[in-house]
Amino acid sequence: MKSTKNVGLIVVAVFLLAAAAFYKLGVHHFSTPKEPSSAQAVVPAEVTSTIDTPLNITAEAYGVYNINGAEIIGNNVNKMWPLASVTKLMTAEIATSFMASDTPVAITSSTMSEIGGNDPRVRIGEVYSLSQMLKLMLVMSDNAAAQAIADTYGTPQFIAAMNAKAKSLGMNETNYADSVGLSNQSAGTIADMAKLVSYLWSSNKSILDTTTITTGYVQPENSNVKHFIINIDQLSGHPDFLGGKTGTTPDAKDNIVAVLKRDNINNGEPFIIAVFGSTSRYSDVDKIISAIPK
Repeated sequence: MKSTKNVGLIVVAVFLLAAAAFYKLGVHHFSTPKEPSSAQAVVPAEVTSTIDTPLNITAEAYGVYNINGAEIIGNNVNKMWPLASVTKLMTAEIATSFMASDTPVAITSSTMSEIGGNDPRVRIGEVYSLSQMLKLMLVMSDNAAAQAIADTYGTPQFIAAMNAKAKSLGMNETNYADSVGLSNQSAGTIADMAKLVSYLWSSNKSILDTTTITTGYVQPENSNVKHFIINIDQLSGHPDFLGGKTGTTPDAKDNIVAVLKRDNINNGEPFIIAVFGSTSRYSDVDKIISAIPK
């Protein structure tokens, strides 16, 4: 009788040990997350600051936005940064809003002095229509053109209008100190530039359209000499490039803001991409695009 009882106790003990082991194995198994497939292994749209490390980019800040301005991915999008010639997008907005397209714009010695020297593309004494000057400014990123436009309107009033427009668009972290972008005080954020480009797309798209011109000529109204221009943006001429602006200064390094459209990105709808403080902006753009959730 006693041996039978011992056998029963042994059976119970074995059963309990086996159950405990099974339970422990089961907890371990179900608490280990399943490795995502390649189709699943994408960063959700709401995660905006954790994908920059694997991207291995040089930019200080970047962002990708729907054309309506909604953020898709980004990093340091609210970091103030010198805009360099990205400034000229707002210069074009104010010029087209307050000046007639045939307004005469002169290149003066004062214009040249304000940008720090001579300009190989224009000459003192030449007078252009505003439309020609905007073409020169947006395609070649010509500094004299940007300064001459502001001078024609009245530089203090022009800069004030640039800042007033920025505030009206909710670009609260942006300040314009000049029309050219040579001043480091002309500074803003990735998030603010997305607001500006989104606005231009819906309300003044001709500015972005002008930036897609690859080559052409501009001609002063008081001369028969035509000046050949070529777009300095390496994205120009690509079918997926719908407009934008580059900017470069020693402190800003390389900036770029662009509208792109690709069939496999953002459901085939146009999107805005902006990169600030890069040392290899086009390479950075490619790497950032590869990280956009599909």
